Amino acid sequence: MKQHLSTGKLLIRSTVFRLALCLGVMCALESGVFLWRAGSAASFEAAVGDGPAYAIFVAAYYCLFIGLETTFCLPNQLYALERLRISERKFLLWQALHNTLCFLTLWGAEVTLIFILSLWYRGAYPENAVSPWLLLAFYRNSFLHGLLPLSTVSLWIVNLVYFTGSGILSACAALKHRHGLRVMVPHAFMVLAGVTFRAELSDPSGDIARIFFALCMISLSFVDTFEAGHPGVKLEANWHG
Repeated sequence: MKQHLSTGKLLIRSTVFRLALCLGVMCALESGVFLWRAGSAASFEAAVGDGPAYAIFVAAYYCLFIGLETTFCLPNQLYALERLRISERKFLLWQALHNTLCFLTLWGAEVTLIFILSLWYRGAYPENAVSPWLLLAFYRNSFLHGLLPLSTVSLWIVNLVYFTGSGILSACAALKHRHGLRVMVPHAFMVLAGVTFRAELSDPSGDIARIFFALCMISLSFVDTFEAGHPGVKLEANWHG
């Protein structure tokens, strides 16, 4: 139990700065663009925009993915992990869980920011905030609808698969980096999630296709990476070539 707690603490210490930087820059940029557009926009969803907020969020997602996949690749990080005497396979599972929580935190921060901006918009432009203006905004704006799908069950599943898969595959990419292996599938998944995150209303067939391809990529990459990981506790031979 002590080993697992130490692993969790080590993961948090190694990624908290990168996560905080991604969240801080994302929120600052989105807030700035929103405030700049709000004066000339006719509605809240127009102030958010399909393009600007979506581009900033995806950029933050990409930066977080790359930041997480490059943890525990430096000599000092490997030394700290070796002292825990935990196998690569166990660490892969812990890192996948931790990274998934990081991506869910990114999603939660984005949703929270949108609601904070909506409260400001309602106070600044009450004439444009007549009920149910916020509900309609999430249906009219493809980025907002993808972010918080409301009653669209298939999109909730897409988001669950995307964020969970991002956590798993960023951990897989980290292990592959340590072994000098290619990370094509994790990066292909990262691009797929970023490019297709924005969602139009009522497209269940497209959602099913995205879920299918995403699950295939997650399964293939995880099985391949798990087999590459060393099951024992002596990791020096694997990690230092």
